[in-house]
Amino acid sequence: MKASFDGARRRLSEQFNELCVSGQNYASLEILRAMRTTILGLLCMTDDKCQPEDCNYLGDEIKLKEP
Repeated sequence: MKASFDGARRRLSEQFNELCVSGQNYASLEILRAMRTTILGLLCMTDDKCQPEDCNYLGDEIKLKEP
């Protein structure tokens, strides 16, 4: 099975944004902030050895909501 690194990061970002708008309490706020930082790091990762359509810089393309 071939997996798409870009696809996985896009889906993770979508799910994070859905979680941000679904409502959270104070306890989950710190967790969401930590998750956001980690996801932003993943969006910036690239790899020259991947297929041209995968492993791209996605920091400008995908915007994450603020928790």
